[in-house]
This record gives sequence, structure tokens and C-alpha cells, in this order.
Amino acid sequence: MLPAIIKKNMKTIRQLLTYSMIFVSSALYSQSDTCIANFCYSAVQVDSSLIVAFQNNSTSDNPIVVTFWNFGDGSTSTLFNPTHNYFLGYTFIVTLQIIASTSCMDTYTDTITIGNTCDSTNQIIFQSEKNNINLFPTIIKNTFKVVNNEYNVPIHFSIIDEFGKTVLELFLSDRETEICRQNLPNGIYFYKIDRAEKLIKSGKLIFD
Repeated sequence: MLPAIIKKNMKTIRQLLTYSMIFVSSALYSQSDTCIANFCYSAVQVDSSLIVAFQNNSTSDNPIVVTFWNFGDGSTSTLFNPTHNYFLGYTFIVTLQIIASTSCMDTYTDTITIGNTCDSTNQIIFQSEKNNINLFPTIIKNTFKVVNNEYNVPIHFSIIDEFGKTVLELFLSDRETEICRQNLPNGIYFYKIDRAEKLIKSGKLIFD
């Protein structure tokens, strides 16, 4: 049995509950729920293929809980910043889809011609400069050398592991530089050499 005072004011109580539900619903509905998918990419050439590192530049008012990549060659990934191998000389349509915690969804698509970098303007290999820089040996025990025959212009040298992470980064201004492998474990790595943000040369290194 309900107390008499509740019975007497039941209509008022129902109205208050209704207004409360409307208020809560309105507050939830008014939450910002904008999400925008976007990405950029950089690449390192290894023999006849290209290792492309994708950078997820998506934004959202709420946490992004799902990230889905379609690389355009039948491969997909759910990593936030994945890497992917492509063969040179082909064009691929890459799609990124994101879903936020509030179910906001957005998709971004870009056509990538393998041979271009992130801004799609700089060619991966600048042949006129490529032959002026040499690296040896490529199977490394402790140290290796980088010879820059155009040493009046500094070069940017970096080593990337098989997961796409940069593990060593140097700016070289001498004609010949001997580099120690430091504490990098044995395995396969990739190097890239660029000047003024233009990739000049890249390849594979084996630390043995």
C-alpha cells in the first residue's frame, strides 16, 4: 500500500519523472559527437617493394574505439598506426574508417600511387643524388660507414625496424661517417637517407 501523501501527489510525481527523463535525454543528445577520419603516410623503398607507414590523424570529440584500414590490395588492419608493404608501380585506394565511443562514424579515402610520399609531391627516389651516397657493409657486426660525396649539404639518416619504428636517427655533415650499431639487437632493419625532406636512398640492413 502506498502512503496517502504519495497517492495524493501521484500526478505531480509522474510529471516530475517525465520532465527528468526529458532533461536527461536532452543532455545526452546535446553531447558533442563529431568525428573526422584522416591519415597521412611515409614510405621506405626496399628492393621492388615499398614499406608504407600510415599515420592516423583522425580527430573525435569522444574516444575512438574502432579503427579499420583497407589498404586496397585485399589486406586490412585494425591497428591505429599500421605499416604495410606494397609493390612499386601500382595505384591503391586506401580507406580508413573510425568509430567513436558514441557510435559516431567517419571514413576517409585516399588514392596512393606507390612512388610518392605523404604529401604526394616528392618522388621516393631522386636518381641524380642516389649514386652520390653509399652505405657499407649492409651485413653489420659492429659498425658501418655512410659516404656522402656531396657532404657540403647535410643528410638525414635513419634506421627503421621491421615494425616501422625509427630506432636510430642522425644528421650527417661529413664526407664519411662511421656509425656504431649501438645496442640494436640482431635482425633485419631498413635505412633511409633524405635531404631537405626528399628521400634520396633507402635499403635493407642486417645486424648479425
